[in-house]
Amino acid sequence: MPVITPEIRGPHEDHSGEGRSTQTDSYPIVVAPPHRKSSDTPVNMEEIEEREALYQVIEDALGETIDRYSRLRTNQIIANSARKQAQIWRDAKDFIANQLVPQSIQMANKSRSRKKTAAEIVASIKCYP
Repeated sequence: MPVITPEIRGPHEDHSGEGRSTQTDSYPIVVAPPHRKSSDTPVNMEEIEEREALYQVIEDALGETIDRYSRLRTNQIIANSARKQAQIWRDAKDFIANQLVPQSIQMANKSRSRKKTAAEIVASIKCYP
């Protein structure tokens, strides 16, 4: 009776010598003919092939499920990063619009109203950390 075993990829060995499973580890699904008595009808090879195909579909679906969860997690990380970046841009825009531009306009207006020397203008500029 034939026994069909797909390629075996077991747990990887780490430096400590203990096995460590990862998402990519795959354990074989053994497709064997059904247990039968000698008086039963002979084994149908088509049925074995159909079972093998069904088990392969199941293995593929499980692999896609793991991949789907990995994609979802990656998408969440990207979305969180994009939200943080958007907040940084909003804060920068707010600082420029509410602090930097008004102070620059104020300083420009003051320098027009009273003629100052370049040294006085430079000395009056406030440095922000």
